[in-house]
Amino acid sequence: MPNISNPRKEFNFTINFEGLNPWLAQEVTTPEVSLDATAHGDANYEVKTAGMRKVGDMNIKKLCPSDATDLWVSAWIERCQSAYTQSGELPSEYKRDLMIEELGPDNITVIGRWELVGVWPKRRGDRSLNRLSSNNILEDIDFSVDDCRQTL
Repeated sequence: MPNISNPRKEFNFTINFEGLNPWLAQEVTTPEVSLDATAHGDANYEVKTAGMRKVGDMNIKKLCPSDATDLWVSAWIERCQSAYTQSGELPSEYKRDLMIEELGPDNITVIGRWELVGVWPKRRGDRSLNRLSSNNILEDIDFSVDDCRQTL
């Protein structure tokens, strides 16, 4: 009989991000990294080589705490582009780096790590309120990412 190892679990992760309580993040989607395929001809066949590297967006769904005001994303968006001042800060001032770590079954050992560079909030989703639901309110935030490196 083949030896099948135990599968990884989605819930074992932590996110190290200035301003965010890591335990509020309920779901994180890491950015997709892709390469354009650039073709050129050689004799009578096509040769494809790697072209431009593209990094997608990151998404966080986080709990909204009931006992405190949690406006860090709103304040950060205002730093990027403010409706009041009609301008924003320089990218070097509002972009941040973060790290997402996937943890092993012991919740200590790091078995996967993503380092995200040049991160800033691109979209904050609205809340849906419903008197007939007892679901937790989750804030849905999309972040633009300059680069993503998986290091483990």
